[in-house]
Amino acid sequence: MKSRYLIALSLMFLPALALASCGGGGASPSTGSEKPSIHFTSRGLSPKKVISASYHCDPKKNWLPLSWGPVPNGTKELALYMVRFGVPKVTKGGVVKAEIKAESIVVGLSPGLRSLSPGRFPGGARIGVHRINGKPISICPAPGRTESMLFRLYALPRRLGFNRSSNLVGAMGKEALEAGTFIASYRSA
Repeated sequence: MKSRYLIALSLMFLPALALASCGGGGASPSTGSEKPSIHFTSRGLSPKKVISASYHCDPKKNWLPLSWGPVPNGTKELALYMVRFGVPKVTKGGVVKAEIKAESIVVGLSPGLRSLSPGRFPGGARIGVHRINGKPISICPAPGRTESMLFRLYALPRRLGFNRSSNLVGAMGKEALEAGTFIASYRSA
């Protein structure tokens, strides 16, 4: 299946993309009235929401320090969704669209966690990656390229698993008790 080009982003990402297109970003932008927000951020971000060059992207491990506030009662699992995307564009109809260049999902994170340090993901975590024609696509930008990245943490009421037919992003967005988001730009070394 071909990669998705200029995908219309779901309503849960529109506020975050609007901020990114204005050069903003920020920890946990509002996701609309449908979900409360978890404070989610990284100490690896500059005040202008740029990921420090001292952090080297690695698609197989947690490469950026991440931290978040308390999650709601009833959370059984935390899931991390990461997206590398092109410059958002507004169509004639006013819809914000962006090319999703790569996605990565990490499920199986304990609801008791409040942070992830750079290095290996905790035991039990499973990583799923974006594939085009069966080949994995790295979440990391090509060397020397600067691209925008979205990081979203979901507090889920049940444990999710991977399978070929599952739409994990859709399930996470619908089922999440709360979610937190930040967007930053990153230049790969």
